[in-house]
Amino acid sequence: MKPQYAATLAAWAVIVVFPLAAPNASALEVTITIEEHAFMPQVMLIHVGNHVTWSNRDDGEHFLTSSGPASRATAVDVGDLEFHQLLTPGSYYSHVFKAPGVYTYFCAIHLGMWGTIIVEP
Repeated sequence: MKPQYAATLAAWAVIVVFPLAAPNASALEVTITIEEHAFMPQVMLIHVGNHVTWSNRDDGEHFLTSSGPASRATAVDVGDLEFHQLLTPGSYYSHVFKAPGVYTYFCAIHLGMWGTIIVEP
């Protein structure tokens, strides 16, 4: 399989396997909570220009990290990251998605924690 198709196939596999949370079409802001070492919902469908806020409701810290859309090469340094933010208990981080694509993110402290945001035009 060609590498450029692998990311797209992986994103669609996530959609089939996990329930997809879609905001109201008119919604401009959606929230992803972090509880019990998990992102909820794990897969989110939004539109370009929507704000996504991650809210840490866990007792410990999480380091939210994304290397950007799956179509972009893997990040090699901090300057290439789409976002990276340490979230202490009770804190939150918001990000505006300005380009369509499939964005995967994870906790750099707890590597088993991951999520996907699908941004439509």
